[in-house]
Amino acid sequence: YDSYNKWSIDVNAGVNKASRPFAPGYFTDTPDFFHGDIGLRYMLNDKAGLKLDFGYDNFKNSDDSQPFKTRLYRISLQGVANLRNILSFSDWTNTIGLLAHGGMGYSRLSIQEPVELADDDQMLNFIAGITPQIKLAERVALNADLSIIGQIRQDNTYDGTQRQTATDFDAFYVNATLGLSIYLGKNEQHADWYSKDQDMETDLDSITGRLT
Repeated sequence: YDSYNKWSIDVNAGVNKASRPFAPGYFTDTPDFFHGDIGLRYMLNDKAGLKLDFGYDNFKNSDDSQPFKTRLYRISLQGVANLRNILSFSDWTNTIGLLAHGGMGYSRLSIQEPVELADDDQMLNFIAGITPQIKLAERVALNADLSIIGQIRQDNTYDGTQRQTATDFDAFYVNATLGLSIYLGKNEQHADWYSKDQDMETDLDSITGRLT
């Protein structure tokens, strides 16, 4: 029987930067606003888990670029590693955590302006990222995340004005976010913050309390 919760909802918002591909004369601010994502995460144990997440990115021209507006929708299935427990962070802190994640999924690029290329672009995405955590309470943690996303078979440039000739693995963008992990379950702790040593200390304290 596991003495920790395994489910969480992860909600994040922040910025993006699309690096390529762009048509000549088109680019975004560094960073560009807005990115948002929400994920449902299940920890298989206190060191590894799975996450299904949905992300949204809005790409638009900077002041020095030709005008454009596109939207990107992404869904991905990722593996999650709890580096806090793998690297024994509990030896020196109870409030700082670190997750690593990576996986793949489906992306769709929707062109809003200009309208010459009306067909949405459909791609396969690969994502990898790192997520520092600060524990705010037993049910909530603050997250900062940096993720890099690559896409296969992206036919259109991010500005939506030009078709690509090489589409194997040429599309990249970056997300940087702040957000919250909301922990679900009836136990006091979540797997993100579980420590076997602390669990043994709690059991020992409970036994000592019954004997005295």
